[in-house]
Amino acid sequence: MVALAWLAGGVVSTAAIGGSFPGGETNAASTISNRTEMLAAGIARASGQLPLLTNVAQVKLLERSEALRGYPVRIQGVITCQQPEFRGAVLQDSTLGIYVKWMPGLAYDPPPVGEYCEIVGETDLGFAPMIRLRRIVRLRTAPMPQPVHPMWHQLINGSLDTQYAELQGIVTAIRTNGVMLFMSEGLIKVQLPELDTNSLSRYLDSLVTIQGCLFAVHGNEELVSPQVKIGEISFYNASLKIEAAAPVDFFSVPKKSMEELLYFDMRAGSFQRVKVAGQIIHERSGELFLTDGTTGLRCQPEQEMDLRVGDLVEFAGYLQLGGPSPVLREAKTRKIGRAALPPSAKLSSDLLRENLDSRLVRVEGVLLKTRDDHADKVFEMQSGVVRFDARLAQNQNFSASLLPGSRLELTGVYAAQGGDQNADRLINGFDLLLNSPADIRVLSRPPYLTINRVLAVVGMLASVLILATIWITALRRQVQRRTVQLQREIHDRKQAENQQTLEQERSRIARDLHDDLGSCLTEVSMLAETGRDQPPGTEHPRERFDRILSRTRNMVLSLDEIVWAVNPKKDTLTALIRYLAGYAEDYVSASGLACQIERPPFVSDIPLAASVRYQLFLAVKEALHNAVRHGQASRIFFQINLDDKKLGIIIRDNGRGFDLSSPVEGLGLANLRDRLASLHGRCEIDSSPAAGTTVLMELPLASQANPK
Repeated sequence: MVALAWLAGGVVSTAAIGGSFPGGETNAASTISNRTEMLAAGIARASGQLPLLTNVAQVKLLERSEALRGYPVRIQGVITCQQPEFRGAVLQDSTLGIYVKWMPGLAYDPPPVGEYCEIVGETDLGFAPMIRLRRIVRLRTAPMPQPVHPMWHQLINGSLDTQYAELQGIVTAIRTNGVMLFMSEGLIKVQLPELDTNSLSRYLDSLVTIQGCLFAVHGNEELVSPQVKIGEISFYNASLKIEAAAPVDFFSVPKKSMEELLYFDMRAGSFQRVKVAGQIIHERSGELFLTDGTTGLRCQPEQEMDLRVGDLVEFAGYLQLGGPSPVLREAKTRKIGRAALPPSAKLSSDLLRENLDSRLVRVEGVLLKTRDDHADKVFEMQSGVVRFDARLAQNQNFSASLLPGSRLELTGVYAAQGGDQNADRLINGFDLLLNSPADIRVLSRPPYLTINRVLAVVGMLASVLILATIWITALRRQVQRRTVQLQREIHDRKQAENQQTLEQERSRIARDLHDDLGSCLTEVSMLAETGRDQPPGTEHPRERFDRILSRTRNMVLSLDEIVWAVNPKKDTLTALIRYLAGYAEDYVSASGLACQIERPPFVSDIPLAASVRYQLFLAVKEALHNAVRHGQASRIFFQINLDDKKLGIIIRDNGRGFDLSSPVEGLGLANLRDRLASLHGRCEIDSSPAAGTTVLMELPLASQANPK
């Protein structure tokens, strides 16, 4: 309500708002008029009416909700812009400029630009508070107001909407009815609706001054509160003046070394083009890092070029200082050669130095962890007390596995973070930008057997034994409850034959649960018991723990298989494919082999009998076992194919293979064919010595539906 209180005080002083206005009057008659208006406003407030507003600043300072109330307005000022297509114009008095909208039914006959007028109307709201015109009186011709020279934040926040303004900058590109203007603070898009592309082309790469009525570019006009488009403005009634024409040869300016960029230069300025030469040592998101061997520089090319690390280049652009290292912006680029990268500087202490920015360095440190961050693989490192991130682009296909605690030597470009010389603040940290996986060298790996890991393994074994006992008891009860339920379903649905088959399958699983897990638990108990009574020194504890761990892992796998086989919710093709793919990946990875899994992205939820699932799983398990244990392979390819009629599984390894014409003992090949034949499917095996083995299993889906 500050604006209302201010309005109640009468007219704001011209000097307080922004100085004198050409053609304005400050004589005694004006003072009497102001006092009269203040008296009228006081009478209006006493009667509950809205006060009369007599200058633009009063209108512009209204809150959005207040502007919609329709305050009466009587203001004198000069017309700075006409917009016939919108039935509007801009009027500027000694305080500010404001948009004036002709009311419906009122003939649109605005005075020409430069005419001093009096307008009568009421407040309204568009992007900013504006005036709906009821009457306009043309008084005289007056000079245009002095243009404001906006600050960068005023350009992007829209606060100078409808002000007569002047900008200066380099035209870097021509757009439809507009230009891209490079200013000392950055790039901004300037719309010039009254000028076409052809007339603007002569200003390309020139230093120009743009003068006219400035408008903020905003969103949908139909919105109650349209938002400003940051980085874009518009000029109406605009004039362009070339202050410095575009050079014929952008590289004709004298060349400077990177060190000389910080030397005294009487001609230095925001729009002085400088030329430097150097070698590209890194490229990231359109920003290039260069060096001349001793000094670093960042460069932002004007347009993309096919440049790579190692290229020798020349840049002609505009210098920006204030960061850890100089930045060359909107730079013209040309390649002059290619060479090997210079030697990297090894850092051992005092890592936080701004003079290292944009230089090729080597750092040793300990890997804390790795993570993926957008387009980078990030290695969180620590060297002494300093932590930093080393970044490698994801497209470099880094596949090595690095364990936390590994000691690494990294070679990359030092990218300082948080530095600001203008604020007299040292850098807060840095990123190390890597060019390729070859920039990572493993000096040492972390020790595997530690006290924490031994305690963790012992605790895990104890937990597994306890959980196994609980799971066995719970599964037995689950099997019993499921058996009773199946018997009821057999009686209710009168499908004795199908239910008898289902009962036999559940009974077989219960026997497997009892025989397999029971024997494993007995063996674990015996190992623990005999180990306790074993005289000291007769056996290594590690060997006994390894045997116990092996048995408990087998128990966990058996439990997983049994739970999956007995769970009726898994009697679907979707669950089968998901389980087979997960089992194959876990089994092969646990064996230390590389594994590639491919499965269909979309699977119909077709029901499958539990016996079919289990038999197919056993066949896959046996084929994977043959490939891992007998094939001597280093990589296994596991693929699941699916169409409307059949399910196909391909298991291929790059192992030693064998001769199909010679009898092979112990590989269970006949057993694989028998299992698939029992499911009305087929199994084909293709192998030859030293060429690996391929197992193809096909299962018809039409005859495998799960009985209900």
